[in-house]
Amino acid sequence: MDKVQKCLEKYKSDWEKWGCTLICDGWTDGKGISLTNFLVNSPSGTVFLKSIDTSDVIKDGQKCMNCWTT
Repeated sequence: MDKVQKCLEKYKSDWEKWGCTLICDGWTDGKGISLTNFLVNSPSGTVFLKSIDTSDVIKDGQKCMNCWTT
């Protein structure tokens, strides 16, 4: 297990114990590429999970959740 995954394990156990909130933040970079960032917020702090290119995705709540699960 690499250092990042090991660090995340502490957060994940806290998420199970205290709960957490998934945060999605969309933006467009200088080249016109639409990106969506996924973060998790909990009493332990906010953790960045991943960023994906969503240029070809319609921006609505259901599509965001579909991007997250793939």
